[in-house]
Amino acid sequence: MKNRRVDYWTLAEDANRPNDRDAQLRILFVGNSFIHYNGGAEKVVAGLLEESLGKSVYARRYCPGGYTWRQHLGDAKNPNRSLYRLLGEGGKKHWDYVIFQEQSQAPALGGRDTQGSFEALEGLMKYAKARSSHQILLMTWGYVNGDAVEHPAIFPDYHAMQERLTAGYRSLAERVRTTLHMNVTTAPAGLAWQQVHRMSLGSAAEELPQGRESFHALYYKDGIHPSAIGTYLESCVMSSVISGCKTSGLKSNILGLSAVWRHMLQQVADNVVFNSAMGEVPVAQAQCLAADQTQEPDTRKEAG
Repeated sequence: MKNRRVDYWTLAEDANRPNDRDAQLRILFVGNSFIHYNGGAEKVVAGLLEESLGKSVYARRYCPGGYTWRQHLGDAKNPNRSLYRLLGEGGKKHWDYVIFQEQSQAPALGGRDTQGSFEALEGLMKYAKARSSHQILLMTWGYVNGDAVEHPAIFPDYHAMQERLTAGYRSLAERVRTTLHMNVTTAPAGLAWQQVHRMSLGSAAEELPQGRESFHALYYKDGIHPSAIGTYLESCVMSSVISGCKTSGLKSNILGLSAVWRHMLQQVADNVVFNSAMGEVPVAQAQCLAADQTQEPDTRKEAG
């Protein structure tokens, strides 16, 4: 039963998407519920990439709820788990990109927890390197009210948690480069959340789609996982990091968001990816086909 639950969240495929043989771009997402919520961010990313690059995309996820990189590494070594075939020694499938997302607190906890994240990431990245894959770390976001229940001293509110997550992912990426001598890029979804947070507190907040509640709209009702709006935002960030193309003007909309929301989130993602202080550039500098790179998004408030 346990194996069945893991595979339920990881192996479902969309019959309308390109299959592995026909795809021009192959992407594997290795994470947890921060990716699989709302039907799966991998489907949203695939749609955005197909529109911006004009290439067929095959995207798969291995994202059991609550999983850590250490658990993923164990599954990659276990012949009874599908990750053994998708990423470990049980298969040979080539992935152009592998995106790794850690449990939502671990990179920010410090000490043995963060060291454990790094050690597990090292093993996972070696598997991805053997598949000749570009490797990306998905920086996640702080909980809407922090985590004052389990970690009140270090996560008393959203701002404190986000600052620690940002520092944690930056440190992990730098250690990968300097210690492991591997290339890695960070997709800073957490910084996009942070920008919306600042906008929601600013003088022009009432012009946002849901006014000062626009930041809260990124979250599911638990204040932790992404709503459909949040999933679209993280997907825009990942799409731009992979393609090197801005998302402004893209029409792909499998989550059914309004044009007002899409334009605002595209603008935020583009600003974070191309103008942030991450000190990184997108993985691929490609010919961008579909996005209107000059369009000024309409961020006027939605009626009602």
